[in-house]
Amino acid sequence: MTQSDSANRRTSLQEKVAKIAMPRGSKPGERRGGRQRGTPNKKTALVNAAFAAATSNADLSPLDFLLGVMRDPSLSPDMRMKAAQAAAPYVHVKPERSPATDPAATARQIEEGSDSDPLWEAFQPDRGGCFARSK
Repeated sequence: MTQSDSANRRTSLQEKVAKIAMPRGSKPGERRGGRQRGTPNKKTALVNAAFAAATSNADLSPLDFLLGVMRDPSLSPDMRMKAAQAAAPYVHVKPERSPATDPAATARQIEEGSDSDPLWEAFQPDRGGCFARSK
């Protein structure tokens, strides 16, 4: 056997093995492994269970439902906190904002002084406040 015969034999053997070997990779659009389509994850399953529980009792108000979720120790703290935040506007009223004042009017009041302000009057020596000089 010559070197060329052995080289031809190796080449033909490699070609046969290549034809028999399994293809590598997946075909376009083919999925391998992972979660099957339509299988809900943990969060979706929890939300679906909560909605099923809420719709099972027609007398349950949304506020009662949120308070029940907030008080359920079996749920995650994150879920309980979100329920508490959602229920808060129904239980506690937001504090009102103080009305905006005109900056120019505020500056004018500071410059002129206010006769109706008792603290201002206390510091005025000619008005007889507690800091007035005795004669």
